[in-house]
Amino acid sequence: MNHLEFIIHHYKEGIFNPKKGLERFRERTGTQKEGDRLRLLRYIAAAASLALIIAAGGVLYHLQMNRWEDVTAKTFVLPDQSVIRLQEGAVLSFQPRRFAEERTVKLSGIAYFEVNHEEEKPFEVHSVEVKVRVMGTKFLFNASDNTVYVDEGRVLFSVGPESLELTKGHYAVVKGQVPVLSAPELPNPSAWATGRLQYDAVPLGLVLKELSILFGRDLSLQSAEEPSLTGEFALSDGLPRILSLIESALDVVIE
Repeated sequence: MNHLEFIIHHYKEGIFNPKKGLERFRERTGTQKEGDRLRLLRYIAAAASLALIIAAGGVLYHLQMNRWEDVTAKTFVLPDQSVIRLQEGAVLSFQPRRFAEERTVKLSGIAYFEVNHEEEKPFEVHSVEVKVRVMGTKFLFNASDNTVYVDEGRVLFSVGPESLELTKGHYAVVKGQVPVLSAPELPNPSAWATGRLQYDAVPLGLVLKELSILFGRDLSLQSAEEPSLTGEFALSDGLPRILSLIESALDVVIE
């Protein structure tokens, strides 16, 4: 009763308001209601989850855009309709999502390229050490020994800052980190891909060496003299017919 009389006697509005007092206490001490704290934690967790999802999506998109796809099929057509023929063991890599904008491929092994011409989008082939840049042409690239043979058109053969322009019939190798013109070992380096053999005053011994490799047979000339051969053949003609035509044209015997 004494306590009640004291409160009634001294009461002033706002002085004995426990709700406001608790709020002021919480403001001074930085404490919160349990429910408020749980809600805040939920908001933080949701925001963190959303940020994680966005980040993961960005990483996934980046990985998809930059993904390299390997091709080992004997003949492959790229999205720009360029045709690639791979020798056994060769691997071509390209980026499917980026290829429409950047016509760049990587090669290990040997491949023959028939590049579709696109004026504003040069086509590039990279090996570990060199780069071949073309607009539209047919050429053979050996990424194992970094050699290029051009059947048609024009290419820019680069090793670091050094470049060499090649046109039809040119064959280039790398010597001392510099691309230089050279003579191919065989008259038709790309015959395995094109199916065509062309000879212009080529010594018959060299012709037989090439045919031996292409058809897997040991061929030799039974003649005291070695004539030269000028002519054109198709691999699809078969070895017996090709040899028969050569023997008739040059009046020689091939064993």
